[in-house]
Amino acid sequence: MAGERRIGGGTRLAGVIGWPVEHSRSPQMHNAAYATLGIDATLLYEYGSWTHQLTDSELAANTPYNTRVRHGLPPTPICNPGLKSLEAAAHPAHVDYLYYVAKPDGSHYFTNNYQDFLNHGG
Repeated sequence: MAGERRIGGGTRLAGVIGWPVEHSRSPQMHNAAYATLGIDATLLYEYGSWTHQLTDSELAANTPYNTRVRHGLPPTPICNPGLKSLEAAAHPAHVDYLYYVAKPDGSHYFTNNYQDFLNHGG
């Protein structure tokens, strides 16, 4: 039974990792798996649009997929995780990143500094 929960949690983690960082290993998800993750992609999933411009009230709403206000992972994966996402969930990189910003060109900026995160569009 415990193994089943661990596998399910890993798949759910991979589903959250999969959307924003399919091509990188994602230690920040493991580093903060039981904190408020603040991943806007989970809200975009909830609203059914990856291009929706989130409002301040949506960012503050207490909904199951709002990882800005709720601790831990959302109730379900937000995408079908690929192999790289599953590998990242199973074997996170050994770095101290806590924040990332998705860039318009599809790349991501990673940092461990909150002010640096904000300076890069977080």
